[in-house]
Amino acid sequence: MKAPPKLDAAELKLFEGWLASYRQKKADENLHGDGQFINGLIDSESPYLLQHAFNPINWKVWSNKTLETAQAQNKLILLSIGYSTCHWCHVMNKQSFSSLEVAKFLNENFVAIKVDRELAPQVDDYYMMALQQVKGEAGWPITAIIDGNGLPIFIDSYLTEEKLLGMLKRVNQVWQQQPDFLIQSAKSIDKLVKKNYDVTKTAGTQLDYKEINQRLKMNLDSKHGGYVGEQKFPAESMLSYSLDQLSRHDDKDLERLVKLQLEKMSKSGIRDHLFGGFHRYSTTSDWMIPHYEKMLYNQAQLIPVYTQAYLLFHDKQYLDIAVDTADAMIDIFPNSDVNSEMMSGFITALDADFKGEEGGYYLWNKTELEQLAIVIDPEYLYPVNSERLGLLLRNIPDENFVGGATELNDWLIKLQNYKFSTGSLYFDKKVLTGWNGLAIQALVDLFQVSENQQYYKVAEEIAEVLWKERFDRHLGRLKRVKSDNQNQPVFLEDYAFLSSAFVALFDVGGNKIWLQRARELNQAANQIFVEPSGLIKSTSGKTLLPSVGKLSDGEVFPAAAVFIETNMMIAKRDGEVQPAKKMARKIDYLKSAVAKMPQGHLFSARTLSQIHQSMRPIRFAARGKAKIKFDCVELGEGICQTMSIQFDLEEGWHLNSNNPLQSHLIATQVTVPKNWQVSYPKPIEKSLSFQPEKLSLFEGSFKITLRRTVTDNQRRFLKLPVQVCSDSVCLLPEILDFYM
Repeated sequence: MKAPPKLDAAELKLFEGWLASYRQKKADENLHGDGQFINGLIDSESPYLLQHAFNPINWKVWSNKTLETAQAQNKLILLSIGYSTCHWCHVMNKQSFSSLEVAKFLNENFVAIKVDRELAPQVDDYYMMALQQVKGEAGWPITAIIDGNGLPIFIDSYLTEEKLLGMLKRVNQVWQQQPDFLIQSAKSIDKLVKKNYDVTKTAGTQLDYKEINQRLKMNLDSKHGGYVGEQKFPAESMLSYSLDQLSRHDDKDLERLVKLQLEKMSKSGIRDHLFGGFHRYSTTSDWMIPHYEKMLYNQAQLIPVYTQAYLLFHDKQYLDIAVDTADAMIDIFPNSDVNSEMMSGFITALDADFKGEEGGYYLWNKTELEQLAIVIDPEYLYPVNSERLGLLLRNIPDENFVGGATELNDWLIKLQNYKFSTGSLYFDKKVLTGWNGLAIQALVDLFQVSENQQYYKVAEEIAEVLWKERFDRHLGRLKRVKSDNQNQPVFLEDYAFLSSAFVALFDVGGNKIWLQRARELNQAANQIFVEPSGLIKSTSGKTLLPSVGKLSDGEVFPAAAVFIETNMMIAKRDGEVQPAKKMARKIDYLKSAVAKMPQGHLFSARTLSQIHQSMRPIRFAARGKAKIKFDCVELGEGICQTMSIQFDLEEGWHLNSNNPLQSHLIATQVTVPKNWQVSYPKPIEKSLSFQPEKLSLFEGSFKITLRRTVTDNQRRFLKLPVQVCSDSVCLLPEILDFYM
């Protein structure tokens, strides 16, 4: 093996170290072949960076030191951002980054930096915004020319070898002759990007959700669902927002569009009908031809979306899809290093490419199906090209099989085993803390409605491992990946998603250790990421690039919005007085971001609604003294016909009954339409120190049941007044909104 061409003397001394690292890692399956060259990325723990360790390019990792080196040498920087399962990153690696001609010119005239977007999300966010500003769309890989201050002079995505080399030569020539022109251009792009990071508070910000919803409906595809466009992404932030809005009021048009997208996604090629789960996006507007990589975050965000859709619309197909996706996630994404007794986390992603073919692992030709004696009606196939077919097996009704679902399952097993025999996909085995937080929460949400204990068990096991392996309680540092590197940067995303998951574990399981751990993570995050002004940073320490916690919608839920909501949830469970006032600065920034660009901040808009009034099935009121669970126990015509409202009050606290003995007291009473029946528990009568007369009270654990006495297919939005009191004090009354 040789070092990349045109290294200086200091770098040549490092070459022996690179070889030593290679010899140590040679058995690592992340190493993609014995290349002719080797570079400093061989020292990396990132699977993506290791894929480029054999390029003739002298790649360096992102660091202040690397940027300072470029400044000292008066060189521009080629910045390449991607991730290990990115199809077009693979293509660019094989073409552009393996070219000796590109490498020679690049090594002589530029500094080259490789970034794993999953390990440096704050770097990726900035340049992704820059790419969106310049091109109007964005995707990976990101290919940029930046100066020593990190400002983007040129930015694009995938480039062929010819285009890359031509671009490098043109930019380098201008840099030698007119550097001020390029610097001014970079400042202009930077100014556009930083507008997206502008979180200046807007005085008296008011949000008009009706207007936001009207604009959203105009942006959605009335034929296929999802956002209008030639490519279709799941857009889980938009779906979460829409479902939350529909839990607060009727909007038939929005409901139709949401159901359309959920239906299309579940029945088209973006869903993996053989192994389960969802691919990252569709390359066609009808959701049919996917880009075949699978990301953990898509599974982890779509499970609660379909679960929420089931809770709202009571259509069992949504629950079935959530269950199928969760089962696939547990089957496909577990960290392979764990033993069978305990799961320690989910890996990051599965590659789209298989034996040089995008989607090859999921595609078939007619000969293969005939050899397996499987004849599938063309209705349940989709052609990808003249030779290859995709399967839509989960669309086939059970009645089409002699043995019903059992026989369909036999088909699936036969097809799966055939694919197993042809080889295995590449997996990115990183276990990212934040993305696993999303997965934990997804499994807990699903457990609530499915009552499948496995989901809670897996969620708790992973949470336990992450807590013990990743969080340094003394320093308050939460690692993004398992590593011996004690100096790895920390990110708000990991704290926000994991602490939110811990709150969910507490809510559903009742073990207070999870609330305590959520509190510790949250306190550490507030110390590391929150400035006195209320501004929330995305990462710790000084950075050249903006470090504002993400509030805008993206591939994963915006971390700052999740963090703010988790702050509020913990405060409500801890009994803080008026937590919204204490968090006013954070909430103002959140509200300002939504007001400035509502359609780009739908998840944050949802967060504001949840802060004002939670619509979760499990809620806490009265400074955490009351836990209330809403549960539909009988369905009819797709509408909840019977609902139970379970109260659990802390010892020493009570509610007035539905029929208090004193007229001035607030009754715990739901106002319902005619032909409805409400059953309240039998109250107790007792005297308290502040009231000489007897009171009619509810205490401890009790249940209120609502029934429609005639079948009613109209969803109702109801209110339940709650005022919790002790022997000496009554807390402020609250109104709980819910739908049935």
